[in-house]
Amino acid sequence: MLDFKELEAFVWAVRLGSFRKAATRLHLTQPSVSERISRLETTVGELLLERAARPVQPTMRGREFFVHAERMLHQRDEAMKLFDDEEAFSAPLRLGTIETIAHSWFPEFMRRLTERYPRLIIELTVDYSPVLNERLLGNELDIVLAMNGYSPQKQIEYESLSPYEMGMFVSPRHVKQLGESADTWGKQLPFISFGKQARPYAELVSYLAEQGIANPRIHSVSTLMTIVRMTTEGLGIGALPVATVLDEWQRGSSTVSRYRCRYRPCTMM
Repeated sequence: MLDFKELEAFVWAVRLGSFRKAATRLHLTQPSVSERISRLETTVGELLLERAARPVQPTMRGREFFVHAERMLHQRDEAMKLFDDEEAFSAPLRLGTIETIAHSWFPEFMRRLTERYPRLIIELTVDYSPVLNERLLGNELDIVLAMNGYSPQKQIEYESLSPYEMGMFVSPRHVKQLGESADTWGKQLPFISFGKQARPYAELVSYLAEQGIANPRIHSVSTLMTIVRMTTEGLGIGALPVATVLDEWQRGSSTVSRYRCRYRPCTMM
């Protein structure tokens, strides 16, 4: 196995024509330079320097090896520059996120990330938390923005993010109807929620049970934007992360109205 320290000793001895000058350049003793070059010659199985010549000269095979040794040292230096300049980072970042984050603060996060690393390329996957965590464990993703509890903590480095508030939203056409039957609001319309794999679905079932609704009708949907569309079309009560529709609701849009209550937040990781 070639050692960069041995390659450096050889390259500088050839460049400067002297073990002593190479030692000065590398801040080593002359015996140390000689020892490193001897180890390199043992590794390659041939003499690389004519030690009796003044200045020191490479052998015929040594001249050929010198070209490759210089190239390897240059490539090493170029590779190490990646760690000197963070902005030069350009490798693809395989990033996974859930829809709630993708449709709330992720665009601003991505804007800041690409401003700091202008050459960075993002490979984005949007899916359920269990799927994303499985792909993370399989080394198919580098970073996952998702719910915790799906991956062994000993294998994954965690950083807690802010929790999301979940809320009930309905089309304005249903507000009056539900308001007039406040005691039975949960039985008037079906609910529209994330798919059964997603934790918000279980959170919704648990919350409704606490409200005395033991067997709710819940349409499970795989995409957040479809939940929003079905809700605005009046097909049911949408159980949605508030952040994803907050701007529209605060503007008093005619498409969605906040209704009745907030159920407990889901903690996002």
